[in-house]
Formats: sequence, structure tokens, C-alpha cells
Amino acid sequence: ECVVNKDLKTSAHLSLQRTFNDWADELDASYCFAEGHCTNQVASDYTTQADMENMCDYRFGSRRGWTRNFVKSLKRLMDMPKSFTNLVSVTSGISTQRVTRVLSKMACAQGVFHCDVQY
Repeated sequence: ECVVNKDLKTSAHLSLQRTFNDWADELDASYCFAEGHCTNQVASDYTTQADMENMCDYRFGSRRGWTRNFVKSLKRLMDMPKSFTNLVSVTSGISTQRVTRVLSKMACAQGVFHCDVQY
């Protein structure tokens, strides 16, 4: 909804419904809080793809900051099952910005960062 129809508001409502249906509210809330989405005043219902790319460039220092190396970082975290389960829990959320930062970079690379922020 967000990317195809450019309807960030409807996308946010659908994401919220899905979050409660999937018991992912703690995960989403901790991601939002750790990455500053909850207080972001730049994104709006009218944020464009170009605006999103500028936000990501600013957030991660340059285009290279969010287009490279994040998959390696995520794989490294997930290859440590015991550590990963301590870092991410559906009951207590995400406990470290090491994980949320990778999620933000992935959202930038997928072109949905502004959707995440607006949600």
C-alpha cells in the first residue's frame, strides 16, 4: 500500500492491524523507539521515495551507509541463535540497537523506510 499506491496513512493502519494479529507489538514498538521513528517529524503522509532516500542518506551518512554490509551484519547476528534469542523476543521486543539499526538499513534498501517511520 505504501510503496505501490503511495498511501502511507492506509499502510500505517494496515500495519497496525497486522501487528496486533501477529503478536508483534513489542517488536514494532521497540524498533520504533530505538530508531527514533516515534519522534521523527520529517516523514509525513506525503513523503516521497526521493524524500526517503534523502532521510536514509542523512541517517546513515551517505548512500553507501544503507546500501552495503547490512546483510552481513544481520547474518552474523542470526548465526548466533542463543545470542539472537536474547536480543529479540516477542514478549519484550528488541533489546539492542545492533538489530534495529540493521532493520532500518534494510528498510532503506527496500524503499520502505518512510513507511516504517510513518507507521
